[in-house]
Amino acid sequence: DRSDRRPSARKLSEAARMIDAVAAEPGHGDITAAAPPSSASLVSPGVAADALGRARALYLLSLCPLVVYAGANLLLAKDGVVDGGPLLGAWTAGTVLLLDLAVFLMHRAGVLTRLRIVCAVVGVVRCGLVAFGARWWFVGTSLVYAVTTSVLCYKWLRRLAKRTGGGGAVAGRGCCCCCSLADAVRTPGLIVGLLSVCFGGAVIMVGHLRPGGFPLSRVPMRDAEHDQWEFGVAALWCVIDVLAASAFVFFGGRLWKDAKHGKPAARRRAALAIALMGMVLEGVVVTSGWVLFTVTDSWTVLFAVVWVPPMCVLLFVAYKMWKNDDFVLLGDRTGGAQLCKSRAAAAPSRRRWSASSTGSAGSDERRGSREGALGA
Repeated sequence: DRSDRRPSARKLSEAARMIDAVAAEPGHGDITAAAPPSSASLVSPGVAADALGRARALYLLSLCPLVVYAGANLLLAKDGVVDGGPLLGAWTAGTVLLLDLAVFLMHRAGVLTRLRIVCAVVGVVRCGLVAFGARWWFVGTSLVYAVTTSVLCYKWLRRLAKRTGGGGAVAGRGCCCCCSLADAVRTPGLIVGLLSVCFGGAVIMVGHLRPGGFPLSRVPMRDAEHDQWEFGVAALWCVIDVLAASAFVFFGGRLWKDAKHGKPAARRRAALAIALMGMVLEGVVVTSGWVLFTVTDSWTVLFAVVWVPPMCVLLFVAYKMWKNDDFVLLGDRTGGAQLCKSRAAAAPSRRRWSASSTGSAGSDERRGSREGALGA
């Protein structure tokens, strides 16, 4: 039976990892010209089709509770047990399907590549909708949108920072229009734009049609009661704040890293640029807080929006500076100079050690071949 001789997926992944490690060593040519086959390409088409069929069957089984939820909400709303209208369960089920589609697009875009992370995101999405229940349906949708789009913004700006810095370009791609269109479709920025447009339309629709078509209950907070569309506005501004903070962290950090070992004039220019980016970030945060305070008339929302994000950004920057020993460079000039000299002296020593190790290995191989020839 040939099916018993088929290698397992773990052995295939280990073989692909060994091939990648051997091809990445120096002296083995350009790995972009002849890339080693991955474990996915070594799997037979029958096994891949079987796995895809099982995944589809499991997903269809996971849709059965949504159908039951929509039907139960319809029956309970007709009897007057549940407030919110008979179609509220159907709206919730449709939202779950749209969010599953967004997760699938993130997987196709390369943002979510591991199966465990995909399952975790799907679980968080559905728990976020179910936890608030049918009464606060749009609040759960706003929370899920804010979390999902914030992750997409972070990944998008990280990819942009690597690409503009020369480390994120993918070798071997063509320059035709089809490849450019495929790259544009696969970027997380396009998914961010589509999700934001759809969610903004939903916020406008819920805010203007709420008395007639969407009888959603108000949410009691500490100081007042708020409509659910206000949480949608808060989710949109939260995504804008995350976008600005990610741009500040990635581009400002790369700018400081490039100018850290340079001349003092370049360091001063980098510090000025980072300060300007910080001012823009603070302006975005203050504007978002003012808009939310105007909409919600809540001091709690204003405090949470204006004070919490800058403190998180400052703590993150301080942690990164402490991790990279940048406080020594900023505080003490002599200590910073000594640290730069020690780093510069450590790099050639590592290169000399690696060169000597490879040279000794080559001499041992030549000595062994010479002894073998003499023995023959």
